[in-house]
Amino acid sequence: MKKTTDIQCIIFDCDGTLVDSEKISQQALTETFAQFGITLDAASYWQHFKGGKMSDILAETCARVGLRVRVDDLEPIYRKACERLFLQGVKLLLGCLNCLIR
Repeated sequence: MKKTTDIQCIIFDCDGTLVDSEKISQQALTETFAQFGITLDAASYWQHFKGGKMSDILAETCARVGLRVRVDDLEPIYRKACERLFLQGVKLLLGCLNCLIR
């Protein structure tokens, strides 16, 4: 049996545990659709999009707002926006500081 002392850290991040990536995802989605003249508001995001598979979210949003763009064209735009926003920084949730200090 392998010794576990080689393991320094294991993190299973379910959004809202360590960082709040939902807000970044919402902003990236809003920016993505804005490029096509579609305005998405935060309330709409939380009502329709929280959680779920991104390709489904993009397809459902296109159908709901009447945008005829392929998901295969939208997803790279969304991913690029996410990358830029994540690189700007994510905020560590205060509740997880206790678990990191231990």
